[in-house]
Formats: sequence, C-alpha cells, structure tokens
Amino acid sequence: MPAQNTNSTGNLELLYQQLPLDELQIRLLRLEPKAGSTQIQATLIKRNLLDIKRGGPFFEALSYTWGPPTVTKDIVINGIAFPVTTNLYAFLENYQEANQGVDLWIDAICVNQSDLLEKNHQIPMMNLIYAAARALIIWLGEPSSDSDLAMDWINRLGSASPYDKMPNIPNHAWQAMQSLLERPWWMRIWIVQELTAGAMGLKLENASILCGHIRISWMSVVIAAARMKAYQDDKRQAFPIITEILELDSLRDSAGYYFTNEPTSKSLFDLICRYRHFLATNRRDKIYAIWNMFSRVPSKRLPTRYDQSVEDVYVDFAAELLSGDTGLEVLRHCVNGSADIPSWAPDWSASPGALSLPLRNIQRYFDVPWWAEPVFEKPRARFGTDETRETQARFCVNPLVSSAEEEILRERRIKRLEIAANGCAVIKSLDDIPDHFTFHKQCPDAVKEQIKALLHRNDFVLAIGNETPNIPENPDAIQQGELITERQMKKWLLQELRHSTAKPLYATATSVNASFKINRDEKCLQIKGVLWDELEVCHDSFVEDIDKNLADATHFMVAVGCCKHLAVSNKSAANKYPTAAELLEAFWSTLFVGQAIQDEGKDETKYHLRYEDWLPEIPKSWVSGQPPITAKTTGLIDIAEMNEVIERPTSIFNKEKERGGGSRFEHRLASQLREQVFPPHNDEYVALFGQLASAWHQQPYDLYHRPFDLLNVIPDPYWESRRHKDELAKHQAKHRRSRGIKSYPEAIKDPSDQDFLRRACDEVEETLKNEPSLVPQNTLHAGIEKYALGRKFFITKKGYFGLGPQKSEPGDRVAVLFGSGVPFVLRKCVSATGKRAWKIVGECYVHGIMQGEVIQKWNLGSAEARMLLLI
Repeated sequence: MPAQNTNSTGNLELLYQQLPLDELQIRLLRLEPKAGSTQIQATLIKRNLLDIKRGGPFFEALSYTWGPPTVTKDIVINGIAFPVTTNLYAFLENYQEANQGVDLWIDAICVNQSDLLEKNHQIPMMNLIYAAARALIIWLGEPSSDSDLAMDWINRLGSASPYDKMPNIPNHAWQAMQSLLERPWWMRIWIVQELTAGAMGLKLENASILCGHIRISWMSVVIAAARMKAYQDDKRQAFPIITEILELDSLRDSAGYYFTNEPTSKSLFDLICRYRHFLATNRRDKIYAIWNMFSRVPSKRLPTRYDQSVEDVYVDFAAELLSGDTGLEVLRHCVNGSADIPSWAPDWSASPGALSLPLRNIQRYFDVPWWAEPVFEKPRARFGTDETRETQARFCVNPLVSSAEEEILRERRIKRLEIAANGCAVIKSLDDIPDHFTFHKQCPDAVKEQIKALLHRNDFVLAIGNETPNIPENPDAIQQGELITERQMKKWLLQELRHSTAKPLYATATSVNASFKINRDEKCLQIKGVLWDELEVCHDSFVEDIDKNLADATHFMVAVGCCKHLAVSNKSAANKYPTAAELLEAFWSTLFVGQAIQDEGKDETKYHLRYEDWLPEIPKSWVSGQPPITAKTTGLIDIAEMNEVIERPTSIFNKEKERGGGSRFEHRLASQLREQVFPPHNDEYVALFGQLASAWHQQPYDLYHRPFDLLNVIPDPYWESRRHKDELAKHQAKHRRSRGIKSYPEAIKDPSDQDFLRRACDEVEETLKNEPSLVPQNTLHAGIEKYALGRKFFITKKGYFGLGPQKSEPGDRVAVLFGSGVPFVLRKCVSATGKRAWKIVGECYVHGIMQGEVIQKWNLGSAEARMLLLI
C-alpha cells in the first residue's frame, strides 16, 4: 500500500476512533507482505471478539517488552508514520513475510495509549483477546552474539524427557542460556496473563518463542526448565528463572478451569503476591495485570482506572481486600515503599526484599503438569560414547472438559503421580490404577468384581506397586539415575500439589476476630491490637540472595555467626532463656522461622537436631591459613573429592596398572565437566577465596558446622586443622551421603570385571567415609534458610528473638493485631491532625508468640489491647 503523509506524525489521531466502551470490539494490525519499500507497511482493522470466537478471522497475539519509549522508529500504518519502540520494530521486521500478510494484536498499536478511557475498557479485555488468538508469539528481542547458541541448547534440552540425564554442557553454553533467560521479557508482569490466556489448553502447541530469526516452541522451553529443575541437585548452576517458567506453565495449564470457574478474590490476591517481584512500567499494572485475568467480563469490583492516581488505586485495593475474604493478610505485604502511600496499603511496586513468612502456602502448582508424565515409545536406551541418545517420548496435553469430570481426572493424575513418586500407593478404586498396568491385562474380570466389593470394607487395603516400562529389566547406572531423578521430581511435585492445603504455620492472633475501621477520606486504618514488646538490638540485614553471587553465601554465614554472638551475650535473652540449650534452640528456630524439620526416616544415619553442634566456637589450638581453592559450588566439590580418590596411587585402578597390564576400565571426566570441577586458579580467583576465608574472623564461630545446605562454597581457613582435629567432621563423614550409583551394566559379562567394579565402588565409598569432606555433611534440607534472607535478626527488651523487615530499628514495637496470623513491627509517628499514630514497617517472626501466646495473656488480663491508628 502506498504511503501517504508518512512524515505527519501529528496525524496519529486520524488512526484512532474511540472503540465502543460497551462492546467487545478490538483493533488488529494487518502486517503487509514485504515489498520493494524499505518501510514496514501495515493497516489497522476493527474486529469484534464475538465474531472471532464464532470462527471469524484468525490472528496472532504478541507478548514482548516495549523497551525504552524515547527511542523509536517509524512504521507506516494506513499511510501515516507511526513511531514504535526499537524492540517492536525489530520484531515486525523479523516477522514480516515475503508473500503474505498476517493479522496481529499488539497492545502498543491496537490500543490508543493516549486515550485513558479506551485503556480502562480495553485492558480488562486483554485476557479475552489473548484467549481468542490463534497463536501466541513471544518475542525476546534481537539476537546477540550467543543467543543462537542458547536457543539451540534450550531446544536440545527440551526435545526429550525431563528426566533424561543432563549432557555435559560447556560453560559458554550455560552462560549463553543464563543470559537469554535474564532478558527483560521473563520478568514482565503482563506475561503472566498473556501466556496464561494465550497458550491455555490445546493452544499450548501454538505458543512459541522467537529471538532474532530462531524460533522454538514453548513446550521445549518448559521441558528444558523441568530437566534443569530435575537435575539441580547436581548443583552445577543456579537458574532461578526455571522456577518461574514451571510455575507460569502450571498456571497456564489451569487457565481453562479458571475461565470456567472464576477464582475467588483470595486466589487472585495470592497471584498478585506471587508475582509481585515481576516488573511493570506503570505501577498500577501490578494489580491490573492479574486481577481481571480470568474474568469473562470486566470486573466491577475493582474497575481499571488509569485516570486515577497510583496512591488511590493502591488504597482502594487494600480497602477492598481488608473488607473481603483475605482479611488482614494484606497487611503482611506492607513494606516501606512510597511515602505517598499509607503504610497499611502495600506499595506493590516496591520490592519486599524478602519472601513472605510461610503463614500458609500459596498454591504454585494446580495440577499434575503435562511434562511430568512422558509417554515413552520404547525403553530408554543407554548413553553412547558421545554421551548422546535419542529419547522417544511424547506428551499429552489435556483438553478443557467440564468441571465435574475434570476433578475426577485430576485426582487420577495425582494418584498416578503418587504411585510413581513413592513406588506404590493404596488404591481406593480400580479406576485409579493406570490403564497400562499389568493388573488390567492379566486380572480376570471376575476377580476385579470381587476386589471392587472388598474395597468398600474398612479391613481391606489394596496397594499397587509402580511399573516402569520405560526402564529395561537390568538398567545401567545412567538409567538407574534417571529413574531416581524421576521419582524425586515427582515427590517434589506431589508435595507442591498438597502443601497449599496444609494447616497454617502460625496462629499469632487468629483465635480472635479482627476489629478495624477504614477512613478512606483520611486514608487511615484504626485497628485493635496489643503493643507487646520493643526492639532493643538489631543486626544488619541478611543478604537477599545466596545463590547468584559466590561471596554472598559466606557473607550470610558470617552474619549468622555475628547474630549468634549477639544472642548468647544479650542479658535480656539470658533471662528469657535460662539454659544454654533453650537459648540455642530459640536462636536456630528463629532463623528457621519455626519451620518443622522434615523427617527423612528413623534409620541410624538420621541426624537428630543438636543445636549445640551448629556454629561451635573455633578451638584456640586451631591455626588459620590459606583455604583450599576449589570449585565454586558444593556439588562440584563432591565430584572433585570422588575423582581424587579414584586417581590416587593407592586406588584399586592404579594398583591394577602397576601389576602390569593397564586398567581394564578407564576413568575420566569429560573436558567440559573437568573445567568446572577444577577451574583455573588465577590470582583474582585465589584472592577472592582468601578474602572470604578471612571474613570468618568477624565472629568467633566455626562456620563449617552449619545447618544450611548451601549451593555456593564457603572457603575454610581452618581446613588443615580440621582434617586432623575435627572429631565431629570425622564422625559426620562416617554417615556421608553417597551420591554415586552402584551399577553393573548387563553389557559386562565377565564375572571378574563385575567383581572389580564392585570392589572399586566399595573402596571409593569407604575412603570418602574415612575423611572429612570440604562440604559439610548432615545439613538440613535445602532452602530452610530462605525466609531469613533479606531480614534483620533482632532481640527485644523482654529477651525474645525475632526476624524483622530490613528497615527495622531499635525502638520499633512488636504489635499483635487481632485476627492476624503473624505479628508486625510498628513505628511511632504523628498523623496530619496531630494524633499519635503508627506506621507498619512490616511483618515479623518472634519466637515464642507465634501460636497465640499473647492472646492467651490478654484473655488472662496480663496484656492490654487498644485501638491503634495506622497511617
């Protein structure tokens, strides 16, 4: 189409006639075929969503990042020059076909961004627009020097089962994937709705990611993320975004159900909390991008108002939640954000700096993921010499069915997951037994009828064991490892599906009803509560993340040591906890925020909680020196220690060589893995380890004996003394967790060879158990420290230990608000009218008052409740 007035950017208003504010009408951008002109030509057309749903014209919806709005390039729409951001221009340039046009919905063009009334009407319809689109295109941006490599590796990892052994990925490929997964798109708040609606149900197969000219399916991305998640125990890389990918896809998988059965406001509030750390250019979008995402018609409870101030939007939202079924829980998400927003209304655009306390578990997985149950065409093959193989696996994506039928199918999927995760399960209906199990093939119908009758009896239990047709009868080490990984992954999924229904961890004041009054004119909240205690001393805030940066794990543990020193030397705490055992239990329980320690069984190797063993004082006879220079992550150190045992001159492998004949089996690490396990020790690397080791001297404790299972290594300046004198480390080595898999492949026919391998495995295990490991053994389950991160340890005047917000200060008060599950840190202030008032600093954990103890004292008359004015 010939361009007209292409320099008349002032004529943009000619493109837009306001869409009806009471209809489901939208605009589409028809991207014209490439022509001789270098300019991108397009046309704006109007369509009704109802016509599209009835089988009208197909269109594709774009999910992308706007990019800097000040840097633009012109395209030509209806003959008029139209400025778009450079990122959008790059997409249009890449996506333009040579021979045919394509209809697209792109928010920056199809919605008149300067018409606030139109935005107020169109943005609540975005879920319907993306749901109506034939396909979802995710544009990550223009290619970089390593983006093609990253896309290739993600596609490769996503082209098989998520339980397939991870190949040895070169460092530069890891870095390329990390760089790609850190692009802005992955953390945009709007992608939650765009992906959820744009790829729900069977449309999953029509969702793809585009970076430059390389395109891969969203399915491949999810499988790759699941595979990285499944093998994260190798601890070779930290990829935080893979968790986001899997949780986003779980929400996408459940979108059809939520469109049919609109979720409660509490469920939507959970999603707003869950994706709070995602980014939005417009602060209002932290609410608007989530609140209406499953509405079939625009919500009237909280109308979209871009013509309203951010403060008013946030205050109205807080008032809506306080008056609804979420109750006081909204106050838990208040942090010191903008001064323009009352402290009792969360500033959703401010980073909380820490995870919300685990009062109750927010649901992150809604159904058994489609990728969790690959269907294998044939048993998994063995790895070849080049460490590659093809896995014949396909995946079933469930179509949307009626809610009653879906619930039955969902329960059966969870039962299949339980059978696979635990190796067996108790069956209450024969329908719970998977169709491919031997039971259905070999059990006579008459016997089935008898079993059905017996299942109704209380004294009859039917248990069925798992069947794994994808694993051969005599699996080799790789196949065994894959089966173990699959079971561990499914156990984790089973826990995620069930933990949201668990009993809330805290009950600080839930035994009494909330009593409050909102004054919208003065934007204040009067609420009943008890001012219980005052913060006497606060340590500096713990680091917010201990995985991204090698140094942060050491900084965290040094801070923990400093906090322990504060705890044991505080006079108020000594009065509160008269014995050392009570004080240490209270200190560690505070850092764990009262989480229960998972019981992994009652065998002899179970490590019972011995609080005195964690961070003991460093013996005066020990000498500090240069720490061992190792790999950065603890999982790689495990591999290095095992490798060094095998390569010792005294090992069974080298003894065999000495007897003359060379070894019958060759032991070697792949070059890519060896580079990670034994990194080059340049001056900068050595200096960093030295600096981290010297940081131990900021506190008096031995940081080796810690309860936390950390990803990154903590360089040990006392290693030489520990090897010879640390009896506790030697004792723990006796119960060292063996990460190796003993296996004697059926391909090895010679009994003497099998015997040799058996003896070699036993020798490695025995040697490792006789020497302390550089990696602490018998630590608690990974992640127990995560709620302490980004918080401050404090001690109150009454001697209580607690964890509070980053901005907590001595003199702040601990308040128990009626109806709340957790206490709060409040700060005294004066209202605009001169009244005594308080500001919420944030929620806190205070050991000893989390289960209703303060309310009990109030009931007995030993604590005073009052109305507190929050501003």
